[in-house]
Amino acid sequence: MQNSLWAHYFIRIILSIFFLIIVINYIINPYNIFSHSYQGRYNYFKPYALSDRMTKFYEAKHLNPSTLMMGTSRIGLFKYTYLNPYAPKPIYNLALAGSSIYEQTRYLEYMIKHKNIKMIVWGLDFFSFNPDKKNEVTFEDDRLNKDIYLDDYITSLLAYRTLEKSIQTIKINFKHNYTKELNRPFFEEAQYFKQQGQPYSRNEINKNISNTLNEYKNHTEFLKSTHFSNPHSIDSGLKRVRYIIQLCKEKKIACVIYTSPVYVTHLDLIYSLGLGNTFDYWKKSILSIQPYNDFCTYNSVTSNIMNFRDSTHITSNNGEIIFAKNFKNSKIFVPKDFGYTVTSENINEHLNQQRKKHYESSF
Repeated sequence: MQNSLWAHYFIRIILSIFFLIIVINYIINPYNIFSHSYQGRYNYFKPYALSDRMTKFYEAKHLNPSTLMMGTSRIGLFKYTYLNPYAPKPIYNLALAGSSIYEQTRYLEYMIKHKNIKMIVWGLDFFSFNPDKKNEVTFEDDRLNKDIYLDDYITSLLAYRTLEKSIQTIKINFKHNYTKELNRPFFEEAQYFKQQGQPYSRNEINKNISNTLNEYKNHTEFLKSTHFSNPHSIDSGLKRVRYIIQLCKEKKIACVIYTSPVYVTHLDLIYSLGLGNTFDYWKKSILSIQPYNDFCTYNSVTSNIMNFRDSTHITSNNGEIIFAKNFKNSKIFVPKDFGYTVTSENINEHLNQQRKKHYESSF
């Protein structure tokens, strides 16, 4: 009898603990899976997402944006407010760090089909088309296919790791009142909150550039690939871009695409790895889908090391001039050689000029 009573108490204690974990995780909502209104100073700043593939999906669904920003972390560093003069609101930065073109197009496809999207601003990155690049480990097709993806809800309510993130979220918010600096309690805001401006010295940037060049040279998820040197290896990725552009036309969604700028030594790396033909084919093929501005070139902005945090990430403030160029805003100064407007008439000359500048920079 006594053993039965102890077992009963033990079960009640365990259930109480589980219930407490669920309540805390639900209220703090560190991954922003739930759309409830429990948003206060204690959980406004949310930098502890388990995965941007999970959190950004739900944030975008809850916000129901009119404009989406898409790409890798290169456009992910840009404040969505940079688009305020040009795009219908609300605007959400759905950029996925290190994403493949498959991941990007799957998220865009979902949002186009399920939400009232009016505009997409899409920064295209060459490495995303690498045929040997695998999707990020936390990317799940089922998350986009199912009405309810139970794994996310279980992780967000019951996982002890989530409880740790909830406690960390409370602590960091009580140390600082982020409501005065952020526009909304999204991971999307927290992600680029500490990535603004140029925090590095020239020596630190040089070290960062050396590190990223080594990563891109030696890792298959970036530029090292057994297939990438064949231009047609990227056809499947280009086909997915074409599919999204066609969906946009059918839904009357404005879609602005551009190629993201990288530091000049990163451009040199692309050519030195024998990827020049694929790089040119990539730019030509994008033009066959839709006209665009090419920022991924040798120019006065990409030649200035202080404009970069490493070899692939231009500083966030340059997002303003990229969008000004894309939306033809003459009130904001944009260097003449930054953002080449590619057309069928000038594409061959443009690519030849870029190769010439590469050879010149090599000597």
